[in-house]
Amino acid sequence: MEKNQETQAYDKIFKENIQSIILPFALKFLDIKDRRIEQVSESLNITTAREVDFLAKVFDKDATAPEYLLHLEFQTRQEKDMVLRMQEYHGIIQRKYKYSVKSNV
Repeated sequence: MEKNQETQAYDKIFKENIQSIILPFALKFLDIKDRRIEQVSESLNITTAREVDFLAKVFDKDATAPEYLLHLEFQTRQEKDMVLRMQEYHGIIQRKYKYSVKSNV
């Protein structure tokens, strides 16, 4: 069995048994008491293309690798979901470049 098939088989077994394992664990250790829990679909099929306003590598004086990435967004008006968009940008940038990100609006 190929590695990808092994992973898929493991994921399938895990997902089939997770509810009976996770719910008692969560109730006991995650302080989830007197609450109703409904599982949400774990499929996150999202295709997204994003273009940031400004992204630059910031280097320490003599370093060859960036210390961090500077991400700036410019807004002319306040957007209620801007914090969510910035979180999305942060995750995408960090995943792509593998450096810490400092973002500002």
